[in-house]
This record gives sequence, C-alpha cells and structure tokens, in this order.
Amino acid sequence: MNRMMMIAFGMAAGFALSVYVGGSRQVRLPWATESIRVESKGTYDGFRIQNGETDMEMQVAALRIENLTEEPLDGTVTVQSGEKKLMFPFEALPPGQVTMVMAENGEHWFGSLQWIQAETEKSDLLPEGTVDIQETGDITLLLVNRTDRAFTGVTLLYKAYDAPSNTYIGGTCYTWDVGTLEPGAAAEVTPYHYVSGYSRIVGLLAEA
Repeated sequence: MNRMMMIAFGMAAGFALSVYVGGSRQVRLPWATESIRVESKGTYDGFRIQNGETDMEMQVAALRIENLTEEPLDGTVTVQSGEKKLMFPFEALPPGQVTMVMAENGEHWFGSLQWIQAETEKSDLLPEGTVDIQETGDITLLLVNRTDRAFTGVTLLYKAYDAPSNTYIGGTCYTWDVGTLEPGAAAEVTPYHYVSGYSRIVGLLAEA
C-alpha cells in the first residue's frame, strides 16, 4: 500500500523564531501549556483527512501537537498567521502521543506566527478496557463488551497513523457506527478508511 501522505515539517532553525518584525513579536516554537505542546509548524500534502474525502490537497498549514497529559484530549489551537487567524481542532488525542493537525478550512500559511492560544478538555470516551478491540484482518476489527452493562449508540473513533514518525495524521477522527453492544456481546466491523498498519483506534463513544 502506498503511503497516504507526504509530510514536510520545518525543524528548530526554521521555526524557533524570537524576533521583532514590524513591531510585532513572533511566536517561538515549540510552545506549550500544561496539557499540550505545539512542537513545530509545517505543511501537509495528501488526502483531505479532515472530512474523509479522497480529494488531494496541497501545502495545507499544519501543526505538530503533543498531548502532555495522561488522558485523551480534545482541543483547538488558534494562531495568527500574518493577518489571518487559523484554527487547528483535534479530538481524542491519546496521552503522550503526537498528531499532525491541519488547518480547519484547509488554509495555507499567510506569514509568521504572531500569537497562539489553546483550549483543551478531556475526551468523553468509554474507559479503556471496557470494550476489547482486536484486529482480525487488514480491514476488520472485533469488538467485545467486557462488562455487564449494555452500551447503546457506540461509535468507533480512529485516525490515520504514520508509523515511521510515530505520528497520528489529522486532528479529527474517522468514525464508524457500531450500534448497541450487549453485555459480553461481540461485533465484527470493517470501518471505512481503516487499514492495519496505517490506522489506529483512539477510543469509543457511547450514549449516556
């Protein structure tokens, strides 16, 4: 299977800026809060991961973001690039992991980073171990409810994954409707866009 994406990230010298231009101080990367670290900025060429389309997009603004907590996180990083405000939303980023998040509307960079802010919260996922998930084929998964409780409206969340760089690709997740899982019940699914070795499960949602 061909690699799904081409990734171009600038390293320290290119993006670790701390100078004044036109009276405005540029943001230094990496930049961190208590919950995330924005490691670097770059560009993305590949499938339109944000909405699951197969159309290609080129030179989309991207940020490499790491979860510094011990819980999965949802959040949005907002930056000022030149005179344009760009938003980088992400969801269900596993603890200690890194994802490459593309600009929400597929924008390009418009200039240097003038300011940056982030909002994060814990993802509302089923507790780890509640449902056992195993690969039974290249595109097939087996889900087993390990509890004595029925779960309704179960939704599987998964992301594209680049193993050589240990990086999730995309801020938003692919989703697959599993339906109801009775206590001890099993369900076999073939989620769209899921391919063993190129995808990873990040969690499950269920109705309250």
